[in-house]
Amino acid sequence: MVAHEFIDQGVPVTVVLRNVGLSKSTFYYRVRDGKRGRKASTHTWIVTGMLVDNADVIIAIIWLLSQEFVDYGYVKVTMWLRRQGLIINKKKVLNLMRTHRLVLPKQKRIVSGKTWVKDLLPKTELPFDYLEFDIKYIRIDGERRNAMLLTVIDVQSRYNMGHLLQYSIKKQDVIELFDDIFRSVAFPQRITVRFTSGLSV
Repeated sequence: MVAHEFIDQGVPVTVVLRNVGLSKSTFYYRVRDGKRGRKASTHTWIVTGMLVDNADVIIAIIWLLSQEFVDYGYVKVTMWLRRQGLIINKKKVLNLMRTHRLVLPKQKRIVSGKTWVKDLLPKTELPFDYLEFDIKYIRIDGERRNAMLLTVIDVQSRYNMGHLLQYSIKKQDVIELFDDIFRSVAFPQRITVRFTSGLSV
């Protein structure tokens, strides 16, 4: 570099840089090896003032995600870890989960621009005047099979009126669930049935 030649001859650095139009920050910059930024921590604080190894945090996350009905992303995992007494932020949890491939793949959303679903919803004025029930599949990992979840909700308040989780739901099961609901509320003006893909009722 030309600037170094003049500096080596004894010309002051500030004079050389001013004449060649180079800033001090550019002149003194040195490329560093490795990742930029602060080095990632290897331990995590807990509220008692002790440190735990990040490997133990990963074991706790793996245990949590192995439980039935737990399909958490990094935000919910962070909240759960905090309830266990760990002092940890979402960014660190996300990094740990990414490193160990525990982050769920992003679901692609299909945007069609249609609003026909809104038109199917009844126009309600009072709670419990329209009910809606839906049956969905729920994966039971411990049994390695799917169960069926029948849920009845009030359209206006979205209140869960009742639900039933079984491996098989028959017509009589639906009748008995509605009998239980109508013991506490009046029969609604309308009941809407929503079908899950691949399911016939």
